[in-house]
Amino acid sequence: MRMDEITTDQIIKLVLGPIRHKVETTRDVRQRLQKIFKVAIGDELRRDNPADYETRIEPKMGKAPKRGRVRGHHKAMSHQDVPAFMHKLSTIADQSARAIEITALTVARTHEIQNMRWSQLDLDRGQWDIIGAGVETAAPGETEGGTGTKNSYDRRTPLPRQALAILREMYEKRINDYVFPGRDLDGQMSNNTMLKALKEISGDPTLTVHGLRGTFRTWAQDETEFEEEIVEHCMHHITGDDAEKAYKHGQALRKRRIVLQAWADFATKPPAKLIATARAA
Repeated sequence: MRMDEITTDQIIKLVLGPIRHKVETTRDVRQRLQKIFKVAIGDELRRDNPADYETRIEPKMGKAPKRGRVRGHHKAMSHQDVPAFMHKLSTIADQSARAIEITALTVARTHEIQNMRWSQLDLDRGQWDIIGAGVETAAPGETEGGTGTKNSYDRRTPLPRQALAILREMYEKRINDYVFPGRDLDGQMSNNTMLKALKEISGDPTLTVHGLRGTFRTWAQDETEFEEEIVEHCMHHITGDDAEKAYKHGQALRKRRIVLQAWADFATKPPAKLIATARAA
């Protein structure tokens, strides 16, 4: 189509509409189109920008979901299936399997595991510190598994014994400062590496890595008596007003360590069928 003939309705119908369920992709495509038409205006190929978000796209498509909010359902594994899954992971000598193990044991997000560096880890103290990485504050009415507003707090995560054992073994074979380096060994692991491995190892193509956080949350709610506030803090969902958040930051490390260790003990216990086999023997 001619640059000066393209309309907003055509952009929505032919380009953005069919992919609107992929929120990040839709946003990226729209932003690129907006830049292209901006250049076209500068080159006098047209006078208006049919991909302008505020004046053209938003009035017709509605406001795009904010970054940091849930963009869809994150399929979670049942917590009853976690021990068997973690046992299977432990038998696979692959970096992606180790990454999923650390993700599950620390209840971290995918991008945090991707960017995990040895310089952030204190293996003696059993602690993972990300300076200025930001934690999430739970928004009012937020649903389980959701996320809140990012804040520039330092993130401190206690590491369960099982996670430390894995990391100490990996440390002896480290290549660079990335705990999980990419194939080119210069950058971090691809964001699809863990997702692909999770689907293949579990045999469930609908599972998501982020869903492991929901699995932890369900386990804590259904199987334990831990304080909800501490459980949320383990996921770095900090509740309360600004004054409370400022006070809570960096607090409850001991309590969170207890919760995460209990979760790790549950997640790595022998699967029920293995116990039954052992008894039969």
